[in-house]
This record gives sequence, structure tokens and C-alpha cells, in this order.
Amino acid sequence: MKKIIHIKSITQINQLAGLEKPLHPLITVVRKWPSLSFDTEEIKLFSDLYTLSLKGKFNAGSFQYGRSTYDFEEGTMVFVAPNQAISFLAPLEELDDTGWTILFHPDLIRKSELGAKIKTYSFFNYGLSDALHISEPEKETLQQLVRHIEQELHANIDKYSQELIIANLDTLLRYCLRYYERQFYMRSNHSKDIVSRFEEYLSSYFNTDHLLPQAIPSLKQ
Repeated sequence: MKKIIHIKSITQINQLAGLEKPLHPLITVVRKWPSLSFDTEEIKLFSDLYTLSLKGKFNAGSFQYGRSTYDFEEGTMVFVAPNQAISFLAPLEELDDTGWTILFHPDLIRKSELGAKIKTYSFFNYGLSDALHISEPEKETLQQLVRHIEQELHANIDKYSQELIIANLDTLLRYCLRYYERQFYMRSNHSKDIVSRFEEYLSSYFNTDHLLPQAIPSLKQ
């Protein structure tokens, strides 16, 4: 049976992964996960944090989220809400820092507009079976927003810091929602095109004159 690890804070996840002390108690940005000192296949992570992650280059690895299994493919985005579990099905190793992961505690956004609407973002749905795949231009748009968050985390904290961090996080999630809805809009239209072509084929096939004399006797039988 897998060991269950309950992540309750940003500090705890940094300690578990062997990262430096977080710059902010409620949010962190990880550019490259270090090699972990424990077997990821033997644990199940249960977190109180929101996680959004753009996968960079991995040499291997997959994980189970809900009933779905995801491979670590470059350019894939993963979203995990609090009180949800992840199991690793294969060992993983991140090869570079082209990807990024943002983890934040719900307390960060609790009194903000983002805190009131974040549960409406469908990509945090536990039962969702499809990951988000983004293009290079989309990736760069999100990278810029992640850089803005990092700049605020490394700057001297003042009364505007948290407001600006949340504003950039909100904008980042809005872009993710746009890309996600566009992805499934395109898939939906593609599926409709296939169905329409199939219906047109059936209609032309069964309305062909040379088939009618063959079809009538068969009906009489």
C-alpha cells in the first residue's frame, strides 16, 4: 500500500522536495524540481494547495489524477485543486527549467475576486479526463506572467505585493481558461465535421437510385 503524504503548506512541499525556504508563505514558483530522495512510486500526495504546472522536458514519468493517467509530455499543463490526490505510476526526472510549477494556498486568494470564482474554472475539475496542450506562443504568454509573479516574490515586500501577485495569477488563469475552452471548441467542431460527413455519406448511399430496386424486394421478405 502506498504511503499517503498530506501537504498542508508551501513550506512543507519545499522541505519534502529539498528546495530552499519559500520567499512567500502562501505561494511559490518552482522552475525545476530536484531529484527526489524517495521513491515517488511508493507515495500518494494529498494536498491542501492549488497547483498549476507547465511540463518541460522529462525523461520519463506518469501520474494518476482521479481516474485518469497522464504522461509527462512537454507543453502539457496540469491543474490540481486542494483536497485532491496524485499517485505517481513511474519515476520521473525533469531535464531542464523550460517548464514551471506554481503552488499556492487558498488563503492567498481567500478575500479576492479570484478566490470567489476559482472553483468555476473547469480545468481544476477532479473528474476531467483531458489535459491542456498549449502552443509555443501560448506558452510564452504564460511564461511572461510567471516571470511577473517571480519578480514580485523576489522584490521587497510592500502593501502592493500580494495584490500584484494575485492580479498576475488571475490573468494567468484567465488565459488558461481561454486556451482550454479553445482546445475543446476545436475538438467539438472536428467531431461535428466527422459526424456530418458520415451522415451525408449515409444519406447519399441510401438515396442512390440503383439501390432502391434491391431494397424493395428485401422489405417484402
